[in-house]
Amino acid sequence: MWTPTHFWSLASYREEDYKSAGVPMLPSLVGIEAGFRWIIVNTIILVAYSLIPLLITSIHVGIVYYIVALISDAYLIYRLAMISTSHYNKKQFRNAFIFSNFYLLLLLISIWFVLI
Repeated sequence: MWTPTHFWSLASYREEDYKSAGVPMLPSLVGIEAGFRWIIVNTIILVAYSLIPLLITSIHVGIVYYIVALISDAYLIYRLAMISTSHYNKKQFRNAFIFSNFYLLLLLISIWFVLI
């Protein structure tokens, strides 16, 4: 679920590059605003997926994961909110793309703490 948020943010930041290369990424096909709505929809699903261990008690990820997931989810949503308040500024799409790399890394490292 992480992939669309990550790559559609990149594709929105580099929309002209994808168009000129003929690579059909969602934001270059449907436009930045419509693409952003899909990023939001996907991110809501992504956040829900990241919190599944809260609902399924047989999944043991540890307290570190819960803390990291909640903070990371909130910050990812904040990064996306900055896009809408900046009227789809390309720099904000870049910031969301960059954080999405750290988002996944943080979640995976926090799960790793359960294994050690």
